[in-house]
Amino acid sequence: MTPSRYLTPLAFALVFVGACASREHLTPTHGQSSRAIFHAQRVDPQAGDKPKPAVALDSEDARVISSTYRDSMAPKGKAAPNESSRLILVAPQPNAAPAPMPPPSVPASN
Repeated sequence: MTPSRYLTPLAFALVFVGACASREHLTPTHGQSSRAIFHAQRVDPQAGDKPKPAVALDSEDARVISSTYRDSMAPKGKAAPNESSRLILVAPQPNAAPAPMPPPSVPASN
């Protein structure tokens, strides 16, 4: 029996067992450099400590803003379409013929 025959599966087994190790076996300084780099890139390091409440719009304000946006995106000289004119409903035809099969991509061998 050659050594590579049993060393290769043993090496794979050790790699898989090592991948299942828990984080408590990592060193205490693991990841400190990454955390320090990300912390240095923050504009306001205390931003997460003082979260501001989200400002909500009432339904009337949201309607006005969305209709103004749609009107600004419409072609010049035309009004923006209303909600019901933008729906496309497609129903299958009950007596429709099946779609034709495309030609084979690989020629048949003779």
